[in-house]
Amino acid sequence: MKKTRSNMHYPVFIISMLCMALILANTGLFHFTVICMNPENAKIQSVNGSSPFSPFQESWIFSIVAVGRLAGAPPTVAMINRFGLRVTFTLFGLLSGIATLLMPVFSESFVFQLLVRCVQGLGVTSVYVAHGAIPLAWGSPTEQGFLVSLLSWSYELAPMLSMALSGLFCTSPLGWSGVYYLFGSATILCFIAFFVVYSTSPFKKRFTLPKNSTSAQVFPTGDTQPIENKKLEVPYRSIFSCASVWGVWMTALGDGVGYQMFVMYGPTYINKALHYEIADTGLLAAFPFLISIGTKFIGGVLLDKATCINDHYRILIFTSFAQAAMAICFMVLTFLSSETATLAQTVFTLTIVFSGLHCVGCFSASQRVAKQFNHILTSAMAVENAVVAFLLPGVVALLAPNHSSSEWAHIFYGIVGVLAVSNLTFMMVTKIKPAKWTGPAAIRGQDSKMTTVSQIHC
Repeated sequence: MKKTRSNMHYPVFIISMLCMALILANTGLFHFTVICMNPENAKIQSVNGSSPFSPFQESWIFSIVAVGRLAGAPPTVAMINRFGLRVTFTLFGLLSGIATLLMPVFSESFVFQLLVRCVQGLGVTSVYVAHGAIPLAWGSPTEQGFLVSLLSWSYELAPMLSMALSGLFCTSPLGWSGVYYLFGSATILCFIAFFVVYSTSPFKKRFTLPKNSTSAQVFPTGDTQPIENKKLEVPYRSIFSCASVWGVWMTALGDGVGYQMFVMYGPTYINKALHYEIADTGLLAAFPFLISIGTKFIGGVLLDKATCINDHYRILIFTSFAQAAMAICFMVLTFLSSETATLAQTVFTLTIVFSGLHCVGCFSASQRVAKQFNHILTSAMAVENAVVAFLLPGVVALLAPNHSSSEWAHIFYGIVGVLAVSNLTFMMVTKIKPAKWTGPAAIRGQDSKMTTVSQIHC
């Protein structure tokens, strides 16, 4: 019997991308509004805005999101295995929206800000899991690269929207608090839409394969049981002892350091080190992410269409080149200052573009290696990003307390070192092929008629 794709295929991807972006954007609003959160005058256009918090308090408000991320990782995986992606993702999305709406209510309370930011961080792991799970459940093998790149636009869309709109609200009569009410409301509405449309199966029967599919979709992405009376046994020991998995995690760690640097401190760098006005800072910080969305689209198509090169070399070259280029851009930034602000902004843009391309390659590699267990790898990536987000504010406070160009150069040198080590490790140990633990033996009691990937040693 022919399996036909639901006509909700692409609307689901668009709504999913927006939901992912809003969870990430909610955690990033404070990264911009901190430079204009003067409670007595929300309309600030000077180069140096004021804040109701001390540098020490700001550092903790930045970092506490990472605590929420770490705390949210175990329950996210457990809830998805128990209830499916639809219920879990919606729950964390609604929590993020409510927390964002409450952010301005007690804007001068340090303890309240910590609590709200922690709640915002809880749902970030679900974003990474959704990124890996939705393409596997809803996409055919020939469009995986494009679908991965489509959902990965959320990592650019989030800071682009949060920074651009925060800049506009900071310099408008509505004040900075308006952006929290806007994003909080949008998050709640978007996740209600997700809960409605994601109940539609990608095929006539949920979790049955299209005619041309070559992989067994057994990940619990919906609110129903994936395979009746069949249980997916996660081979944790095999996963954590697989060199290819560690290669993917290493390259993801390097990208996480570079990405978090500019998501968390991009507006501060542009405003304090390059001396741009707040209104200009919002647009300049958002513009690179807009460019990155376009290049990600091209990158995803190339990964799907360049079949003249096998999967291993195609993804390996694509991913390692993007990370090497990102490292070069950070090195160039060490020589630039406010006197060369235009050039610094250009290199800043290129850094984010290459980070976006690397994201597409990294998630594609993760999917190829882990197959139906990709949610384990992406959950670990979320934890890596949480650790980076937790440690980075302390590093910045220590090495760049005044946010001068010379101080930022010290941080950029360190990032170059991390990128070099992570990229070399990825190239040396990663085999971009389905690992042996993704084969039939990994699925206990699975129907012998179901198509599965071949056993290939890790």
